[in-house]
Amino acid sequence: MLTIGVLSRVPKQSPTTAAIISMSIGVALIIAAVAIFFRRRIRDYALARADNPTRTRYSGPIIRIVGSDLAHAVPLTLVAGLGHWLIGSVDWYIVGALLLGSLPGISIGSHLATRISDRFLLPVLASMLVLIGLRLIAS
Repeated sequence: MLTIGVLSRVPKQSPTTAAIISMSIGVALIIAAVAIFFRRRIRDYALARADNPTRTRYSGPIIRIVGSDLAHAVPLTLVAGLGHWLIGSVDWYIVGALLLGSLPGISIGSHLATRISDRFLLPVLASMLVLIGLRLIAS
């Protein structure tokens, strides 16, 4: 809500605004990729310093983690999308193109993710995040 409030007060088509948003998203993607690459070290570090390590240990499959991430991402995306719609900054052509491109990828990816090892899947995901993040920072 705070972000929507800020975005409603800045020029929508400003090159500076676009550069700040691209840079911010790029940095966030690279931070997420670093967390994926070093997730075991981060987990071990957290467990070594936890009051009750049994509460912080998660040993489930990565596909379950992705499922819980999606359960949080969908409502967040809905709220963000509604906010952009209310301030009039939605490009419906881009929305349609993203939906058409995303749906086959989601379908294929969800079927393949259950058959591919986490040892292969996580580095591929992290590498893609780094590439996308660098592309956004460079643009």
